Amino acid sequence: VGLKICTDYSLLIEINSETDFVSKNIDFQNFVDDILHICAKNKYSIDSLLKTQYSNNEKVADRLQNLIAKIGENLVIRRLSYLDAESKNTVFGSYIHNKINDNIGRMACVVKMVSNNCSNKDVIDLANKIAMHITALKPLSLDQNSLDRKFIDKEKEIYTSQLKASGKPENIIDKIVEGKIKKYLSEVTLINQNWVLDPSFNLAQVIQDFNDKNNDNLSILDFKLFIL
Repeated sequence: VGLKICTDYSLLIEINSETDFVSKNIDFQNFVDDILHICAKNKYSIDSLLKTQYSNNEKVADRLQNLIAKIGENLVIRRLSYLDAESKNTVFGSYIHNKINDNIGRMACVVKMVSNNCSNKDVIDLANKIAMHITALKPLSLDQNSLDRKFIDKEKEIYTSQLKASGKPENIIDKIVEGKIKKYLSEVTLINQNWVLDPSFNLAQVIQDFNDKNNDNLSILDFKLFIL
């Protein structure tokens, strides 16, 4: 997974090899770095990226095929995602896990935030720590409103079925399920998760405390997490 922060957007790209051995190959790593550099100049889909110029003599698709022939293993540009900066108050936090180099690792996360003082090193430091938190706890969404309803419905179905099978009275099942769903949401929605650096606080409380101490309006707008 490659990660790059630009002025107007940030990007994540996943490029797969068949074996871990090839991922440590310097030619493969250089290719990923080159693709990150290309993607930082313009926003692409995978199709348009493959058709763009890699060097004077070849397009990205040509370079990819030549590298496959040289390494002897199939390589695939699997997915590419951008997060746009919405204003001059946008700040990006980032984290790469199991780094191969400064831009490549086995997991990578970008979090998009807004702040009154996005050049403040404390803001950037917290944004990077939140990206690390996301990589560690892997939330499904930012909050309950952005969580796909099918996840909640599935959990309700599982809990209800389990409680009925255990012989719980019908009149208390709904109340128990409601409590279990609340706990589930605290585990899978970022803003309600316990802060990885101090589980006695959830992330909403960490951000509120930061804003109170720094007279800021820091908030999370979105995030992207790529895991091989």
